[in-house]
Amino acid sequence: MTSQDDRLALRTVVDFWWAPFKDAKRGTDATPLSNWVRLHYGNYCPHQETSSDASIQTNVRRPTSVYCGGCKTEIAVDAEVPSVRLLV
Repeated sequence: MTSQDDRLALRTVVDFWWAPFKDAKRGTDATPLSNWVRLHYGNYCPHQETSSDASIQTNVRRPTSVYCGGCKTEIAVDAEVPSVRLLV
């Protein structure tokens, strides 16, 4: 976390443990990574004093705003593409 007068930045690292399996939907061996990632997270709106869930993904144009689910106030900016480090 980085705190400055005008912003608070949070950087997370996601470690994803993966084991080979058969993809039942496609009938093939599954692959560990695709060309995009979706990351679900929780957030807090200081205006409504409530928390909610949201998600970001790699195939979205950036920067993009994150809004409160209740009052629709911008509460954050998604500035970087999420990345995943695969541990096998």
